[in-house]
Amino acid sequence: MTALQPSRHFTPSQMDIIRKTCAPKTNDNEFNYFVGVAQSLGLNPLQRQILANVYNASKPDKRNVVIIVEIGGLRAIASRAGDYFPDDEDPVYTYDESKVGPTNPKGIVKCSVNAFKLLPNGNLHRVRGTVEWDEFAAIEDEWAWNEQKGKRLPTGQKTLSSTWAKMPAHMIAKCAEAHALRKGWPEQVSGLYEHAEATNFDDDMLPTEVLEQKAADDRQRAIGVTKGEYMLQFEDGSELVPVPFGEVHGRCMDYIRGVDTVMDLLDFKARNKFSFQRYWAQDKAAGLDLNRAFEKRQADIETAAEVVAA
Repeated sequence: MTALQPSRHFTPSQMDIIRKTCAPKTNDNEFNYFVGVAQSLGLNPLQRQILANVYNASKPDKRNVVIIVEIGGLRAIASRAGDYFPDDEDPVYTYDESKVGPTNPKGIVKCSVNAFKLLPNGNLHRVRGTVEWDEFAAIEDEWAWNEQKGKRLPTGQKTLSSTWAKMPAHMIAKCAEAHALRKGWPEQVSGLYEHAEATNFDDDMLPTEVLEQKAADDRQRAIGVTKGEYMLQFEDGSELVPVPFGEVHGRCMDYIRGVDTVMDLLDFKARNKFSFQRYWAQDKAAGLDLNRAFEKRQADIETAAEVVAA
């Protein structure tokens, strides 16, 4: 592959700085790609207008580079269209005091930011970008050392990334403004994401998988299931119950220990098959532990039956 020539505007020393600060995890081909994208968009990495994030850097089969355009870069691109006017008003926030907590310091529900587009008739058209906290905030699983397992495991609790915790209003406003710019100037900025939006990408997921997960989360919200909950049916014919991630293992273990027949045990496992597969995918160790519990309980029931028969 022929390497792309560095921009004539950057010296070799500047290119070295760009790679170390704006694309530190990229390999040679990925860095060439990043420089090419920056040149095609007319953005300056030295001004932190554009960055390159590498996801799954240690997994060759899933490794992927994602180009991130900071809000200043998105504004610069929209400005070149000649019809962009920024809003001179502050972002509009909706608050709910009942939502104040570790994952939402100010109780923000949503945020709206306007941009204005000059129409051919000379009027300004308002383009509003509105985003919800629950969909954009960088809320992550909390991990802690588990003495029993001898390794770090999810605790079932959620934490807010440090940047979002320090500047919640600023971060959600950047997401809202980026949304407005993509709506108003799709030819210029469609498909470009601001760094604040990219912070909720899972390091173990490709960007396409992130979108698939978002679609799944949207479907769950539509039926009243909160993100991180698992729909389980404990008794045959009973209603499905939403169970938080941190309670799945304990609730299932309690049920398994109380089952008296192999048929009831296998029915419980079969009717919750897809929830158990999803749980295993999120926490392999806990999922395998549940599977061992199923097998042990089945063996205990069968052994007890043989003793009675004898």
